[in-house]
Parts: sequence; C-alpha cells; structure tokens
Amino acid sequence: MAVKMVRINGTHAKSRWEALAHPEVSKWVFIDLPVSYTKTQEWCESVGDRPNRADFCFEVDGVPAGFAGLVNVDSKSAVAELYIFLHPDFFSKGLGSEFLKQLLSFGAFELNLRKISLYVTADNTKAISYYEKNGFEIEGVLREHVWFRGAYRDRIIMSIFLDGLGLNADKFYNETV
Repeated sequence: MAVKMVRINGTHAKSRWEALAHPEVSKWVFIDLPVSYTKTQEWCESVGDRPNRADFCFEVDGVPAGFAGLVNVDSKSAVAELYIFLHPDFFSKGLGSEFLKQLLSFGAFELNLRKISLYVTADNTKAISYYEKNGFEIEGVLREHVWFRGAYRDRIIMSIFLDGLGLNADKFYNETV
C-alpha cells in the first residue's frame, strides 16, 4: 500500500466534501452544516495560496484517504496548530497514525517547528485517546468555550514537542513526499 502526502488542490474537493459530509466526521469537525460542495471546492482551490498554513491530502494507492494540515504557523515561535480527519472509507485501517507521523515530520523538517498543538472537543474521547496514543499531552481545558452542535462545549488543548520523537528525515523525504 503506497501512501503519499500531497498538497490539497481542486482535485481533492469531492473526497474532502464526502468525508466532511459524513456524520461520523462532521459531528466533530468545526464546519457549517450542511457541508457545501461548492464551498469545499472553492476552499480546496484557494487554500494553497494562503500564508501560514500547509494543507494536505493523504492518498493511498492514489485514492484520497485523509486530510490534515498545519495552520496558524508561527515561524518565530516555531509552533503551529494541527487538524486531521479521515475519509470514512478508510476508518479503522490503521492509517491515521501514519498520516499524523508524516504531518509531524513535515512540520519538523520543512517548517522547522518545535511544538504542535490542537484543540479537541472534550466529549470526543476517541480522538483524545488517539492523540494521547500518538504522544500528545493535554495542556488544559477551556470550559464551555465554543458553541458547537447545539451546546457550549469544553475544548481540550493538546500538544506535542517534536524533538525526541525519533522522526526520520530520510524516510520522510524518500517515502512520503
């Protein structure tokens, strides 16, 4: 199975829209419902031109399987925020951790980041477990911080420092990009 990390472009709009429109994805992703195909297409076509972010599609044997990005990249502080989600056709195949490792490698080797953070809704226990399994630690909780899907929700801030993760530059450059 060949996994490739590519910058998001217009060709990824349909798969990204399908993933975001799926209830098991959209119930956790901060996006307006119903998910608009037109807005997804416009976003995919324009996101590459935006500074301070890098958005990717992870393809498995040429098929879009997941989407992830590093946003709010702050070069001076060497930090960024992360998002990641899979297309429903690729749930429970063990790909999420591989995609995450590739994204962390990109942050370390291409952006010279030292720390990556993310926000997760407190009741998304599956995601919290996934991030903890992959080395992220909880830094804090923002209580009743956001209005999301009909209620004020707690948001958990999780982070990971990239040094000491054993990321392999040769593997990243030879097998991923």
